[in-house]
Amino acid sequence: MQIKAGVLFFIAAAGLALAACGQKDAPALLAAQDSSRGQTDYLAPPQVLSVSALPGRGLEIRGAATSDPRTPDARVSGEATDLKRYGATVGKNGRFVLEMPAATAPELIAISEESGRRQLKTDGYLFVPPDAPDHAVVLRAGVPSRALQAGLIGTIDFDSGGGVAIAGVATPGAAVDVSVDGKAVARATADGQGFWEARLGVDKPGSHQVRVSSRGLDVVDRAFDFTAGTTTQIYTATREPDGWRIAWAMPGGGVQTTLLLLGASRS
Repeated sequence: MQIKAGVLFFIAAAGLALAACGQKDAPALLAAQDSSRGQTDYLAPPQVLSVSALPGRGLEIRGAATSDPRTPDARVSGEATDLKRYGATVGKNGRFVLEMPAATAPELIAISEESGRRQLKTDGYLFVPPDAPDHAVVLRAGVPSRALQAGLIGTIDFDSGGGVAIAGVATPGAAVDVSVDGKAVARATADGQGFWEARLGVDKPGSHQVRVSSRGLDVVDRAFDFTAGTTTQIYTATREPDGWRIAWAMPGGGVQTTLLLLGASRS
């Protein structure tokens, strides 16, 4: 199954998705100029925490946004590939619940927040697989994408330049060891929520055997194809036996491929 999204969405959504624009550094912090005060204040961009399917109500996207006492009626909006926009008000606790129609095809959603005169943009596109919306993933340019629900391996990102990044979930605080083709290449530590990420020294496309282990109890050992995808649209999503392969155009230029695993087998 292969789905392509139109160019019009790219034109409309590129301004809503903050990405690293091809750089390999972490996403830059967002800062907006408050013209009324003549100073720059940092406000965190909205963050998606969960996506779920509600029978008869479509998709429910929950997240955290800015809670600024000067702008108590901040709004979060989500724009899908059909260019329709849906909105929600940010609560006093900084949380929002955004409802959108359920999609029968993979959906790419650009999310942003309007707080006073400022527009705060997420650090990537939200990709929602129709067969597992709770496993939605935030596609981030130049840094590892982050699946909202994941096993030891949740996502793998790479491009034609040979850069490969891997991310997943382990026991909070646990060490995670990664080897490629039998050679140890990285060690990471899971954060307080269990998320971990690492970069792999893989400079050749094609199939590579990747082994990820944590505390010797949780192990994934299998081959992945690191052949970079191409697309003339904003994205092309292909269903694979254990997840989705997404080739998507970064707002700053170039194409990044993300493998989203819906359930990696464990030995």
